[in-house]
Parts: sequence; C-alpha cells; structure tokens
Amino acid sequence: MEGIPDLKILTDRYADTTSLERIVRDVVPDASLPAEQRALRLFHWYRRMFFHYRNMGRDRRDALKAINSYGCNLCVSQAAVFAALVRTAGLEARLVAARATGITPSWSYSTTTAGTVSTP
Repeated sequence: MEGIPDLKILTDRYADTTSLERIVRDVVPDASLPAEQRALRLFHWYRRMFFHYRNMGRDRRDALKAINSYGCNLCVSQAAVFAALVRTAGLEARLVAARATGITPSWSYSTTTAGTVSTP
C-alpha cells in the first residue's frame, strides 16, 4: 500500500514549523502590521515554544532543529535562533551578548529595528 508522502496535520492554532518562512506566515499572517507588532508576535510565539535549558549540541543554533527537535537552548543560542526568525520576517536583527565575571547568569538579547526583545 502506498502512503501519502510528507503528510502534515495542523490545526488553525498551530504554526507550520517546517521552515522559518512558514512559521512567520502562520504567526504573523498580516504582513502589513507595524514592525513592532510583527516582532512581538514572533517573540510571544517563540517564548511559548522554547525553554531555557542547557543544549550543548553542535547544531544548537540551527533554527529549525532547535525549534522542532530540542525546544530548549541557553541564552545566546536562544537569541541567535530568535534573530534568524526575526530576519526571516524581514526585520533587521542583531545578536548582543554580555558576560560579567561573578554574575550568573550571563544574558543576551536580539534587537530589531522594532525595538529590543530580551530572551530569558
């Protein structure tokens, strides 16, 4: 019996995570929204999809693998994956990281032209 290749069953409340473009399309269906609103929608979706936990795999900054397989990362890798998602939405993003001696944890964030979005 021949199966159906690449079958995906999605609800209207779930973003298709097979590509960054599809995530952006599903999370921000109205591309005419102001940049700040698009960035916030992506941030809130990402915040629900990820948790802060050690992931030391070599591919931890591969955005799709991190989103679909791991679901966790530490600060800088979380910010790097989020920056990739924001760039896919057509917003400018850069990764800023800092480490202070004796202070735990270190922190990082992605900043966009729409403003700054912290990643815990």
